[in-house]
Amino acid sequence: MAQSSLLSTPWYIGGNVGVVQPESLRGLSTGGQARLLVGVPLRPQAFLEVTGFGLSVEGKDSAPKEDTLGGGLDLRLESLGEDLNFLFLVGGGYSQTKRDSVKVNAPYLNIGWGVETDLLPSLSLRAELRGLARFGEEFIPGRGVTYDAMATVGLVKRFGARPAVAVAAPSLPPAPPLAPRL
Repeated sequence: MAQSSLLSTPWYIGGNVGVVQPESLRGLSTGGQARLLVGVPLRPQAFLEVTGFGLSVEGKDSAPKEDTLGGGLDLRLESLGEDLNFLFLVGGGYSQTKRDSVKVNAPYLNIGWGVETDLLPSLSLRAELRGLARFGEEFIPGRGVTYDAMATVGLVKRFGARPAVAVAAPSLPPAPPLAPRL
């Protein structure tokens, strides 16, 4: 029974673009980011997302530009509503950041919240906010972690039907008691 509901849960592909705001200690301005993702169902409202992303941020005051490529896995949990689906995302992976000729490879963790609404039966608009923490000596000597904040918007194409939102059925009045037979 559980297996048939999982098979009817859609898998999806998507992409989004947005802005990234690096922490001020790195001497960078606001930049851009793009993300591609594929989601596979774990349960009807839980998905594993395989993601790949790129960030590009210009330096301030003659500081060098910073470019990052990364990929990883996110757990996506959703709460289905009639018009909006609320998302919680948490995950991690690995990234490579290049600043001038220096390349830094580092693991990362991210956490995010979002909202998704259907545009068509199998196409949704998705907006999200994420925080990204990269671990390593990434361009701030003596500190083992750097932070970025990201805001994105994009499209998600589902392959399969989304689970129906549970709606309470109207209650029927109780049937009148039967008269005893003689």
